[in-house]
Amino acid sequence: MSTEDTPTDPPPDPSLRGKMIAHASTTLPVAPEIAWELITDGDRLQKWYAFAGAAIEPVEGGRILLSWQDGEAFIGRVERFDPTRRFDYRLPQAPNATITEDNSTLVQYLITEAPDDPGHSVVTVREHGFEELAEEFRPHDAFSASAVAWIGAMGLLRQALGFGEKPAWPDEPPTAP
Repeated sequence: MSTEDTPTDPPPDPSLRGKMIAHASTTLPVAPEIAWELITDGDRLQKWYAFAGAAIEPVEGGRILLSWQDGEAFIGRVERFDPTRRFDYRLPQAPNATITEDNSTLVQYLITEAPDDPGHSVVTVREHGFEELAEEFRPHDAFSASAVAWIGAMGLLRQALGFGEKPAWPDEPPTAP
């Protein structure tokens, strides 16, 4: 994480006490409404996360489709859709699988206004449910892979906004004084 990131623990949830939770946070220099669009608009989500395709039916019970470079589709279910604040979905651990409670994890995005920085947003993502996965859907490194992936995803989200990228060199080299 860069110095621009704001690592925070997920909000307390007694039902998650003692559970493995993969999570990451970042602060974005945009209002929560813009951060919300980056996470819930399929075209924008595809630019920083599901690079081969993303589509979201923006209602509780709607479908979410995420696809990466291998072209396999993961089709999940929207669990909560609270505009500009919270977006939860359940996603299976295997492509093209029918979603069940024992083959999927729950991904939650929480968006808040940065407390000390008006006009900025804190985006926190957390994923849990690894312990409930049936053995055939529980790769030995699923939690670790998700934990690392979400940290990387938060960096890619910042880059999608143009932050965290290397500066462009000017067309002309600097001249000596």
